[in-house]
Amino acid sequence: MRACKNCGKYFAVTGRTNAEYCDRVFDSKGRTCKDVGAIAKWTREKDTDDVFKAYRREYKKRFAWRKSGKILPEELYAWGERAREKKAECDSGKISLEEYVDWLKES
Repeated sequence: MRACKNCGKYFAVTGRTNAEYCDRVFDSKGRTCKDVGAIAKWTREKDTDDVFKAYRREYKKRFAWRKSGKILPEELYAWGERAREKKAECDSGKISLEEYVDWLKES
C-alpha cells in the first residue's frame, strides 16, 4: 500500500513498484491521478520559482512574435539557448534576479 502523491488516498501497488499515483478518477473530466498528478506537482513547484516565471513570460512573448512572423524560428531558438544559460547562472547565484530580468528585456 502507498499514499497517492496527488489525492493522498492509499492504493495497492500493482505492476510498477515505484508508482506514485493511483488510478482513481480525480476530476469531472474522468482523468485519473496518474493522468494529472505529475503535471499538477510540476505546476505547484514552478508557482514559487520567480526565475522560471520571468523566463517563461519572455519566452511566450517571443514565441508569439515568431508565430506572427516578426522574428525567424532560428532567432527564437538562438535566444532561447542564451536565455537558458543566463537562467542557469541566475539559479546558481552568479547573477541576481533583477539582472536576469533586465537581460531578458534588453535581449
